[in-house]
Amino acid sequence: MEENKRGFYWIQKAWYAKSINDQHIMFGMYGEGDGIYGEMAMEWEELGGKEVPRLKVYDDAWEVLASFQDLLQKLAEVDNQNITQGQFVEILNGCGFEDLTPYNSPYENAPLLNERQELQKRIDEIDEELNAD
Repeated sequence: MEENKRGFYWIQKAWYAKSINDQHIMFGMYGEGDGIYGEMAMEWEELGGKEVPRLKVYDDAWEVLASFQDLLQKLAEVDNQNITQGQFVEILNGCGFEDLTPYNSPYENAPLLNERQELQKRIDEIDEELNAD
């Protein structure tokens, strides 16, 4: 088997995010190139007037999920706290997951999209700080 690594894709922060409106973070075990050994999603949906995270795992990734005992323990520590995407990313980073999100467009004519994304990222950070109180 190729060298594999823990990684994640923060879909809402990717350069193409404005065109898809997805509220999830894909994470799993990835190999060189496009190799995926097991991938799952943490999705956020409205429930009872709150944005609530939900783990979605298909049966071909259960073995990989079982190997993430440190991540499962960290999630158990925030049980029923409705963590945000940013908080989940902090947990992933703390467990050694690599951020694989394509933040910048590969297209040469997209510098304004990249600048807009950086501004949106800062706005989201400010919104999260305001909501933390």
